Amino acid sequence: MSSWLERTVNYTSWFMWLGRGLFLAIVVVIIITRSVFTIMRVDGHSMDPTLANGEWITVDLISKHFTSWKEGDIAILRFPGDPLHDIYVKRVIGLPGDKISVSNGKLIRNGTLLNETYLAPSVATQPGPIPFPRVIPRGYYLVLGDNRPISNDSRYFGLVPSSDMVGVVTGHI
Repeated sequence: MSSWLERTVNYTSWFMWLGRGLFLAIVVVIIITRSVFTIMRVDGHSMDPTLANGEWITVDLISKHFTSWKEGDIAILRFPGDPLHDIYVKRVIGLPGDKISVSNGKLIRNGTLLNETYLAPSVATQPGPIPFPRVIPRGYYLVLGDNRPISNDSRYFGLVPSSDMVGVVTGHI
């Protein structure tokens, strides 16, 4: 029969093993959510009806290093030029080399009218203080919210440098 001291030592080593395992698991989760993917909550109505205020989304943080952005991707980005780096969620509309213009409330990319099925039927795209037509230079993207009347996007803050593109939305929770 084991003594009280032997049982205590066994419990202590078991708790230490459990503590180390829990610590390692927390470290792995932090590394993954900071570099591979994360879960975020949408704050605002600029992406209605695609993403609702308060909705939880999953964000892929790593594929941007291996693949190019595509038109229509929903991007998480840092607000350009903001020292606090507020995070925004917007749709990628213009890629490097694209010529974007606005006519009668519709977007035209490289001479072709965009079929923006993700917009509510009544939404028209009005230009902001940033002038159109616009050719997107290398290393920059034009991003717009799906709820154009209230969206603070590239029409107001300009093009987004690729260094401020954080990740792509991959799903809803």
